[in-house]
Amino acid sequence: MIARILCALLLVLAALVACSRASDPPSATPPPAPPPPPSAAEAIELLRKAETFDDTHVGYSGELSPYVAAFRVVLADPNANAAFHGLVDRASPAGRLYGAAGLYFTDPASFESALARLAADGGNVTTQRGCDRSLEPVSAVIRSKEANRIEVAQGETLPAWFARHPAGGHCDLAGGCVPLSFVEDGRPAPRGPVR
Repeated sequence: MIARILCALLLVLAALVACSRASDPPSATPPPAPPPPPSAAEAIELLRKAETFDDTHVGYSGELSPYVAAFRVVLADPNANAAFHGLVDRASPAGRLYGAAGLYFTDPASFESALARLAADGGNVTTQRGCDRSLEPVSAVIRSKEANRIEVAQGETLPAWFARHPAGGHCDLAGGCVPLSFVEDGRPAPRGPVR
């Protein structure tokens, strides 16, 4: 009986201490800094082994995809063109698609042939669109079969395309929507859509 009373008193005392700490003023210690972005080599390796081909923002909270973040690091690197060509040649199915998306910016002339090669190789890839994860044919990620496919003209921005098409459309690699959505900076399309 005495042990129960002592135990109850200790629990009450612990609760009082915890409550008093909750009302203490915040410490002067700043929150930890976010981790530094990966190096270009780390980003390339992450993309090379990519398990999913993601939309720019994924999950219930709409966080930036780690693969798209890595894509941006590689795109900003002076050796981006060679890195993206390497991904198209030697990466997971998702990694090869990230490589092709990079060629849209770094080597627009070879973008179409890279897509043709990936489509010819076939296979499936796991995609992550928002919260939805699914297995899709690589060819469907490259070119949507939907009638209202987004096709961004050379020199046009993705926001300008949406301003002209308020009903939206289906985003894919060949139309330029996916690569332009990865950068989210309103830059003009460096080439027209692959027909």
